[in-house]
Amino acid sequence: MADASTVRAEARQAASGVWGAPALLSRPGFAAPVGPSLAVDAAGDAVVAWSLSGVVQASFRDGASGTWAGTVDVGSGTDPRVTLDAAGDAVAIWADDGAVRSSTRPAATRTWSAPVDLGPGAEPAVAVDPAGDAAVVWISAGAVQASFRAASSGTWSAPVDLGPGSEPQVALGRTGNAAAVWADGTLRAALRPVASATWLPAVEVSAAGASGGELATDGGGNALAGAGAGRRRSGTRTAGC
Repeated sequence: MADASTVRAEARQAASGVWGAPALLSRPGFAAPVGPSLAVDAAGDAVVAWSLSGVVQASFRDGASGTWAGTVDVGSGTDPRVTLDAAGDAVAIWADDGAVRSSTRPAATRTWSAPVDLGPGAEPAVAVDPAGDAAVVWISAGAVQASFRAASSGTWSAPVDLGPGSEPQVALGRTGNAAAVWADGTLRAALRPVASATWLPAVEVSAAGASGGELATDGGGNALAGAGAGRRRSGTRTAGC
């Protein structure tokens, strides 16, 4: 949670059902923090990212101890998004002076990497699968861009143009198949099967006038997209997602 000048976190233990006292995560400052973005894994590890005075900051909570680590400056920028894989590795993405950047915090090192430039743009969204594969989508010059990072290589691919639009979202299935949705008069979606490692042509998944798309995948290999105006939901088989 964020108030006028700080970022705080509260945890609720399943055994007690009681919310703990708020933990102060952000450092004192004169500007209001922007965000925050929160991710949690099955072990109870958690990561929060936010921006304060043009600096992206993050704090990590160890699930075993329940203790939040000190706040870290990850890089300059705004609009951070963060996610965690099954091993507790964190990925953060954000916008910085017309570019989209990323940093990774491996659980083994507990240290955020130097920011990596993914390409020009803004409005980034990120997703990971249990194995640590990651996908990012964003907007650049009115077009949806996407980049994929296989856990085995740790390297982000060159941006791929998925088509014109705005408000992109992305999700990854358990086996690394990726799906993206965005608004372009209708809600449009594209899939990236892990077998081909190539984004397929976009298809319409809503009636005209849809906006504000949301996307999620389940363990059975289905992707579910939701739209705003003219709302309709659609389930799509994604070949073992």
